[in-house]
Amino acid sequence: MIDHGDVQAALSARIDGEDSNLDDDIVDAHLAECDECQKYWDQSLQLSRSLNSAAGMSPPEDLTELIYAGVEPEFRRVSARRIMLLTVCRVVLALLALVYVVWAGRILGTDLEGAAVRVGIAVALLFVSWKPSQIPGVLLIVGAMFGFSLSFAVLEAITGGAAPWAQLLTLLFTSVVLVAMWVVDYGNPLKVLNAKPV
Repeated sequence: MIDHGDVQAALSARIDGEDSNLDDDIVDAHLAECDECQKYWDQSLQLSRSLNSAAGMSPPEDLTELIYAGVEPEFRRVSARRIMLLTVCRVVLALLALVYVVWAGRILGTDLEGAAVRVGIAVALLFVSWKPSQIPGVLLIVGAMFGFSLSFAVLEAITGGAAPWAQLLTLLFTSVVLVAMWVVDYGNPLKVLNAKPV
């Protein structure tokens, strides 16, 4: 016995001008006896005729050129903007590295460990400006330093001492620039972290 699905697949292949697994005589004999397949054949023919007669509905021979023509200008625009933003972030990180080196030089006589940390941050900033894939690790360190410094600054302000607001702003600005470069280089990292499997 012939399955309706096999006959309908053979009819679809016939409309598309393709070969089917069933002999045409078998398909025609089944079509003469089966109202369901005859209805499928009539609807398929009607749909095929309406698609062929509709203006502009036939696909071009090669879709590749058409797709590239539509996508390439947008890709170039986005790429140019991304390169420009990455360049700006790299320059800002290099300038921040210089700020940290100057900062280390100013406290070298009184706080050798603090100066070493600032030189380390400067080196890390120069490194991530070259290798943005390492931003999360450096951001974690700079962000932790900002958090601890902020808590000590609040404590100093409460007890009447002088809070190091310039240092806090420098650490905060460094964190912001690192996040900005991360977003420019990878896209929104929160989307990546919240990605759901398809």
